[in-house]
Amino acid sequence: MMAVEDRAGLAPREVYDLTVDGIHTFYVSTEGAHPQNLLVHNCQDLVADEDVEGAHTIGDHVTPDDDVMEAKALDSRTTGGIATRWASLDIAREAVDKAVTQWLEHDPDHLQQLVKWQNEQAQRKAKGKLLNLKKIRWEVRDVETRGGPIGYKWVKDGTTAEKSAAVTSKWVIVHLKYIGKGNRAPSWQMGRVHLLSGRVTVAHEHESDVEDDFVEAEFTEDIYVTDLGLTWLASRWEVLEEFYREHFPSRAVDPGPVTVWLMLADSSVDQFDRSKAAQLGQDVQRLLRSPLPDETIRTVWLAATHGILDPHEHGMTARTWLRRIEEAWLARVHQDDPAFAPPPPQPVVDEELRRAVIQVIHTVAEPLRLASEQPPYGVPVTGLVPALERVVTEACADLGYRLFLRAVKAYFVPVPADGETYGRFVALGERFGYPYWVVREGLNDRRTD
Repeated sequence: MMAVEDRAGLAPREVYDLTVDGIHTFYVSTEGAHPQNLLVHNCQDLVADEDVEGAHTIGDHVTPDDDVMEAKALDSRTTGGIATRWASLDIAREAVDKAVTQWLEHDPDHLQQLVKWQNEQAQRKAKGKLLNLKKIRWEVRDVETRGGPIGYKWVKDGTTAEKSAAVTSKWVIVHLKYIGKGNRAPSWQMGRVHLLSGRVTVAHEHESDVEDDFVEAEFTEDIYVTDLGLTWLASRWEVLEEFYREHFPSRAVDPGPVTVWLMLADSSVDQFDRSKAAQLGQDVQRLLRSPLPDETIRTVWLAATHGILDPHEHGMTARTWLRRIEEAWLARVHQDDPAFAPPPPQPVVDEELRRAVIQVIHTVAEPLRLASEQPPYGVPVTGLVPALERVVTEACADLGYRLFLRAVKAYFVPVPADGETYGRFVALGERFGYPYWVVREGLNDRRTD
C-alpha cells in the first residue's frame, strides 16, 4: 500500500501487508466515527515479473546499450522509428506504479473501466476469443529522477538513428494484458516502454487469479468494446509491436506492413460477433460508394492511424487500400460461412446528426489541426478538419464521428476542461447507439482537475 499521508505522534498500531486475490486494485473499508473506502494499489516487482507472459521491459528498455537501441530504431517494425530506454529501473518502476494509481484515483469511472475490461477478458478467454490490451495514458506526477531525465530516445533518420536529447516530460502509457487464473499472486508486470516526443509510453501487463465462477457468466459482447469497424482497424496502430511480437517473434521475419494490416483486418472476424464484424465491410462501402475524393479518404485514414500506414507509400490509392481491406475481411468471413453476403452500407445521412457531429468537431478543431500537421512521428496530415467534415456530410455522419474520435485519441488532443464539451462527446455517441466505451476510452479528458 502506498502512503497517502504521514501522521506523527500516533500510538503504535498493528498494520498488515496485503495481497488480495483477483483484481489487483481494490477497496479497503475503514472503521471508526468516519468510515470510508480507501483505494489500494499494490506495487509490482519488475525484476520478478520480467519474461512473464511477454513482459520484457528490463531486457528491452532498461539494460540494452546504445548500439542495441539504435538498431531497434532502424527496425521497420518499430512504431514511428523511435526506440526508447528508461533512465533506470527504479524510475521505470516508480513511474508505472504512480501512473496507474493516479489514473485510478482521478475518476471513480476509471476503476469501473478496469473491472469491466477484466470481466470481458476473462469471458473472452473462456470462449477462446482474442484478448484485448487495456490502455491507460497519464501524465505521472512526483517521480523522483534526481534532476535527470526520465529516459532517452533514438529517432530514425534515413539509414541512421542517433541518440536524441533526454526526455524530461512524464507522459506514461500503460498497456495491461489479462493473463487469467494462475498459480502466482496477482501482480502488475511491465511489458514495453516507448518515449515518444517527450512522452513516455509503457506496456504494463497484469496477472490475476480469477476464480472459475468468475468466467462462467454469459458472454456480454458490449461490455468493453472500444471501437467498431474501420475505426477499430485504424486503432490497431497502437498495438502493432505486440502483434509482431506474437505472430513474428523472429526479427529475421518481416512480412511487411501491408500484410500485417490485412492480417489485422482478418482478425476482426474473431474479435467481434458477426453483427459487429460486419461493420468493417459496411464502413468500407460507405466510403467507396461516396463521392469523396481519394485524397479526402487518405487524409482521414492517415489521421486515424497517426500517419503510420500511408497507402501512397505502398503504391496504392486510398480506395484501392479499402478494397484490399474488404477482400481480406470477406475472405475470412467466407471461411466460416461461404454463403455470407455483406449487408448494405446504410450510411447515416440525418441532417440534424450531421450538424451535431460538425459542431463537436469544431470544439477541438484548432488543436487537432496543429497536432495532425506536426506529429512527433508518422506522416504529417494537412486538411484534416475539412476532410472530416466532408466524410460527415458526403458519406456518413456515424463513420465521420468515429473517424474524428479516432484522430482525437491518436494525437491525444485535450477535450476542453469545462465538463460540458465532454458531455456533448458522450451524448452524441449515445445518439448513435455506440457501446459505452467507444467514446470514453482513450479520450484526453481532464475535466475534474
